[in-house]
Amino acid sequence: MLKNKTKFINRDIVKQYYNSIRNYSRPFWQTLFSEWVVILLIVFTALFIRLYKLNSATVDGDEIFEAYYTSAETIEQFLLRLKNDVANAPLVYFLQFLSLRLDQTLFWLRLPTVLIGTITVIGSYFLPKPLFRGKVKRNNL
Repeated sequence: MLKNKTKFINRDIVKQYYNSIRNYSRPFWQTLFSEWVVILLIVFTALFIRLYKLNSATVDGDEIFEAYYTSAETIEQFLLRLKNDVANAPLVYFLQFLSLRLDQTLFWLRLPTVLIGTITVIGSYFLPKPLFRGKVKRNNL
């Protein structure tokens, strides 16, 4: 009676399924390595695009106000100037204030915005990743 039940499972189908999984799946380290290489390539490309000719453009628009707010000599003057501005985020102004202490050039004025933009690229990959875990089909090429 047991022999009849074991014949119900077709061993050829099981072998084909196992071979198809074995042939198309990659080891974990290869998947992780290729994923990190792509992420780093995207991040460095985004950083390069933001840093390319950073000093060449003229100052206009919001950067004039940013330069005014962050050019204060002391932190007290900076906070007094910042108190009047309620429309913009104070974190960017504070980071620019700190970076302008290194050197008062256009590069250092724009550098915090460049770094925040690059961190946004990284966050746009890692934040939605848990939402789509297991819902996106990967092509095993």
